[in-house]
Amino acid sequence: IFNVDDSVVDLETLAALYENRAQEDELVKIRKYYETSKEEELKLLDKPEQFLHELAQIPNFAERAQCIIFRSVFSEGITSLHRKVEIITRASKGLLHMKSVKDILALILAFGNYMNGGNRTRGQADGYSLEILPKLKDVKSRDNGINLVDYVVKYYLRYYDQEAGTEKSVFPLPEPQDFFLASQVKFEDLIKDLRKLKRQLEASEKQMVVVCKESPKEYLQPFKDKLEEFFQKARKEHKMEESHLENAQKSFETTVGYFGMKPKSGEKEITPGYVFMVWYEFCSDFKTIWKRESKNISKERLKMAQESVSKLTSEKKVETKKINPTASLLVEDSPEMSRNLKFLPNPAITCGLPLAPASFQNPRASSQDMPARQQPLRNASIIDPVMKTAPYPNLMSASGMKTVLRIKSSHRSHIHAGANRLFYWCN
Repeated sequence: IFNVDDSVVDLETLAALYENRAQEDELVKIRKYYETSKEEELKLLDKPEQFLHELAQIPNFAERAQCIIFRSVFSEGITSLHRKVEIITRASKGLLHMKSVKDILALILAFGNYMNGGNRTRGQADGYSLEILPKLKDVKSRDNGINLVDYVVKYYLRYYDQEAGTEKSVFPLPEPQDFFLASQVKFEDLIKDLRKLKRQLEASEKQMVVVCKESPKEYLQPFKDKLEEFFQKARKEHKMEESHLENAQKSFETTVGYFGMKPKSGEKEITPGYVFMVWYEFCSDFKTIWKRESKNISKERLKMAQESVSKLTSEKKVETKKINPTASLLVEDSPEMSRNLKFLPNPAITCGLPLAPASFQNPRASSQDMPARQQPLRNASIIDPVMKTAPYPNLMSASGMKTVLRIKSSHRSHIHAGANRLFYWCN
């Protein structure tokens, strides 16, 4: 207690000691007994009386205990007030500043005017009262398969939310739980609680002054320094919370005025309980449907992605069959001579250059100038497997498609790759 340390004696125990402390008339009798009795007789005193006497030896125990208890009470009280004020402010500003809220309200107006299109009065409305929001779920299709909230949610996700069905998709309205908590708050209760805390703060501060005046100097520290620091901080927090409450009231009034809401029938003033309960019911319905439709869109996206991958894979397989850089040349002759000869892709080959030895660079040179063993095979030709023709004799297919090389059985062919060209050599 002297050190203001609640780790040794917790606050509940301290509060119990304070409530069961000896009253002034009891202390007078106990002190008189201690003064008039001998030492042996003092041992006969019951333990409760002995404990109360020892507790009374702490200078200004009651005042000290009250200050320590109030320090905890104030912290809990101001935190609770701040939470309530903050929820009112967050709910009010969310309705005012979220663009998605305005988009949804605009959709409801547009759909309402469309449904009432045959009525010149109701089908050309410029606005509507927000009290109808919880009733939108009762507006259903002819077969009762869908209601107006369902349609609004589906339309919003399809045409307004570009991230619909993904993890980046954000619920477009304030959280229903925020509206529910805000609807439980009453401004008059917040004002009363703040005033009560202020009175308790002032009373506790006076008790600290009493302790500092009446207690011996050796028992003042660290009680004095710790309590002075606490009261200085508490005054600032209380003043700040008063400012926050005032701002919350202004935000609420601005929101009510912006949406043109009026007090409930039979009431003079509009209250947070009425306003936020309307939004709570609507947002709860909206969020339930929003979650369901988001899952459906997510499944659709996944299905489309799988179909797209499957389509690309099938197209890739077809393209691989047509264009394969590792295709082989099939030499057709007698069955024992047929074999696949691998070749590497080559710029000269794919460009359709003549199959001539590297030593003959003169384009005018004839085959007669070549050695007999180096002349290209005149009876060899490239057969296009699609056209079934040989459009380019002695040339590699420019398309890189799999080709068949037909050679007369009177020749035995060898394929020699060198100097970036493919040559045919005869025996």
